[in-house]
Amino acid sequence: MSGMYNQAPHCSSPESNRTSERSGVFMLVPFFGTGCGWCLVPVIHIGLWSTRPRETGVHQLDVHNVARASGPGDRNPSRVCTERPNAAHIGRRLRLHDVRARLSVMATTASTIRIGLVEKLSARLSAIADELTELLSHTIPVVEQDHIDRDWLRVSNRANLEVVLHLVTNPADLDLAEPPVGALSIVHRLARLGVPLHEILRGYHLTESRWVQICVELLADLTDDVDVVVTEMVAMSTLAHTYTDRMCQRIAVEYETERERYRRQEEFVRLDRVMAVLDGTTVDLSAAEALLGYRLTRHHCAVIVWVDGPENTVDDFVRARDVVGVLADLAGCTSRPLVIPRGPATIWAWLPAPRIGHLDVQAVEKSLSAELPQLRVAIGGDGVGLDGFIASHRQAVDAHAVGSVADVSTVVPYQDVASLVFLCSDLARARRWIAETLGPLAIDGERERELRRTLDVYCSTNRSATATSRMLNCHKNTILYRLRTIERLLARPIDDGHLDLALALLACRWFGTAVFSTTNR
Repeated sequence: MSGMYNQAPHCSSPESNRTSERSGVFMLVPFFGTGCGWCLVPVIHIGLWSTRPRETGVHQLDVHNVARASGPGDRNPSRVCTERPNAAHIGRRLRLHDVRARLSVMATTASTIRIGLVEKLSARLSAIADELTELLSHTIPVVEQDHIDRDWLRVSNRANLEVVLHLVTNPADLDLAEPPVGALSIVHRLARLGVPLHEILRGYHLTESRWVQICVELLADLTDDVDVVVTEMVAMSTLAHTYTDRMCQRIAVEYETERERYRRQEEFVRLDRVMAVLDGTTVDLSAAEALLGYRLTRHHCAVIVWVDGPENTVDDFVRARDVVGVLADLAGCTSRPLVIPRGPATIWAWLPAPRIGHLDVQAVEKSLSAELPQLRVAIGGDGVGLDGFIASHRQAVDAHAVGSVADVSTVVPYQDVASLVFLCSDLARARRWIAETLGPLAIDGERERELRRTLDVYCSTNRSATATSRMLNCHKNTILYRLRTIERLLARPIDDGHLDLALALLACRWFGTAVFSTTNR
């Protein structure tokens, strides 16, 4: 056994190295187990040979890739190559060497395939743009309805395809990619048409999906190597998704900016046309109706919705606009109302009422949100045709003037406050007149409040004590006693100037503390 061991070739011998290199397949190494002997071990791709060549040009055996020692105490460097190799380590080096070699081959193949893919895509670019345009024309409603010129859309698709094709060969430029001018023009046009943003983004995702499918089909024609196809498919899909995501972010910003700009411009034009109609300077009513999207020859009920508070927010304006929709539902409207913003928290609106009839004030008050107590609604009378459109709005404006002063009601119908319009224009003068008319009853006190209510109901029932007692759920003698007290405070009979008394009491009910006297006169 020792003789066989001593006859083993030395691993560091150039001759033995050359012998192993010439075989190119096996090398002779000893093994130790239940016995000793020699065996042939395959060395292809095992990586036992050091990657550092000696000066002689012959590769040296890497001692770190062999087992450390054949047994305890055996530390002779000259015998290290005779130690038994570690099979697990050899396996790892085998797999690593195979992976590196495979990746090197794939990288070279992928570069060739990528070039071929770009050439095929470039040759078919116009056809792909046409295909994507047809795809969008059958899946996006606004394109299918011919609101967008298909040639314009085809130019936009081709511009995006050219950018993506450039990124296929220059992926590092992805961070510099911006939407093409043609694509931005399409987005601006769709924003002005009011097309929802999600429809535009859906179009981008549909074209992305089809683009990836086309790339996969061309890759399958270029190579039969499944690994290369998968690698390139992942790369194309990732590139397309990243580009689409970047474009969608940019397009969303452009859409919102253009939509807001166009909305403000549209509101200004609509307001200008409405003011011309109200002033009677409109010549072409048909053109005005087309611009406003509202027929002026129908029944109308004008309303003004506003938020009465020191500070108004965007949420307040949105809620005020939503109230118009609630009023339209209560009025039984079958078409959209005309809505004209008139400030940060004020809206003019015309409800296309299907018939003449007043809005139910109690129903309106119940429908208003309790979360926004500063909300006010002024309601004009019903009108028909162009004259009714103008008259109803003027009544709503008068009711709005009263509601801006009133602090006791949310809904202000013009029919209830028509006689107070002149008083609210000069509150100081109105306060003096009310004090002269009501005398001590113009004081904000509990006793005076009870007497004012009794007198108000008495005047509204045509000065009937019996009807007043029924409405106030009091004995008739109690009502008669209160009436005598009122006459004593007024220093005159109630029947003298009862119309002035009724108007002064109405002003106290609506204006509240704004017209009360602070002392007894």
